[in-house]
Amino acid sequence: MVAVVRCNGSCENRPRTNEYGGYQSCRVKAALYSGDTGCSFGCLGCGDCVAACQFGAGTLEVEKCVFKNLDVKGCSSCLHVNGENCVVKLTDCEMLNNKSRNNSPSAVCIRMESKGQKLYMNRCLLQGNQGPSRGMIQFNNANAVAYLNDVTFKDNFTTSSGNAWGVCIHSAGTNICMNNVTSCNNYNTSAAAGNNTLSFNSDGGWLVINSTIIDKVPKLLRSNGTRKMVLANNILIGTMDPQNLFVITNEGVFKDMGHNLMSCTSANTNAPVSSTTLLGQSETTLGGSYSDNWTASHPYAVYLWSNALTGFT
Repeated sequence: MVAVVRCNGSCENRPRTNEYGGYQSCRVKAALYSGDTGCSFGCLGCGDCVAACQFGAGTLEVEKCVFKNLDVKGCSSCLHVNGENCVVKLTDCEMLNNKSRNNSPSAVCIRMESKGQKLYMNRCLLQGNQGPSRGMIQFNNANAVAYLNDVTFKDNFTTSSGNAWGVCIHSAGTNICMNNVTSCNNYNTSAAAGNNTLSFNSDGGWLVINSTIIDKVPKLLRSNGTRKMVLANNILIGTMDPQNLFVITNEGVFKDMGHNLMSCTSANTNAPVSSTTLLGQSETTLGGSYSDNWTASHPYAVYLWSNALTGFT
């Protein structure tokens, strides 16, 4: 069962006529003025079709859709997907200047709720969105997979006074593959935010290739447990003091391939040199310094220190 957006139902052609903040059900939405826009034909986005599938799966394909200036309330997101084993495919979509008023932590743009789900994003833009914590995209089940290709996160921010965790992506353990992803100037607004505030946070595995991450957060990437973090041909630059690039809990899971350009600013001028500082002291088992076992075990990494970052900060 596949739902595909084929009409020209853009924000300009299908303007919002009311604001729905109730229970996330297509049936309920349709009964109230045909949803948020008064269109009786378009997808309402609550996933009733997926939940009704007798085979425990369904596919939702959305093309050239713009989610813009939405004021998200309750525990929901712009796109909140329930239903086990369902597949969501977003192509040429934009999520712009959406805001979450949730009191509880919840992603503002996309929230994947159940096990076995798969998220495919191709040529998508997430810009200027605001949420309390738990990122722009959130996965609440470890048994899920995400594939992001040519996706841009720009100027998104969280407002947590504690740990915001993943500002761009927060996951309970999803395996995530990112190719040609650009993440620029994403941040948390509170100076009191905890050290566990990252661009991308997951207890699952990471495959990050051909990507650029330049964000204002204490750390850029986090992986936990025994799942691998594999990096190839990336530019990873932190612009916040003090800055750690990664947090990993097991040296054996980290593998850099190709040529990764890594750099960070810090009040401590030796921060990019010490591997324990570079990777995050609290959870990493990596030791030594720039000149011995770190570079020996990771020959494809190239480092710059803070005075080489003029123009980025």
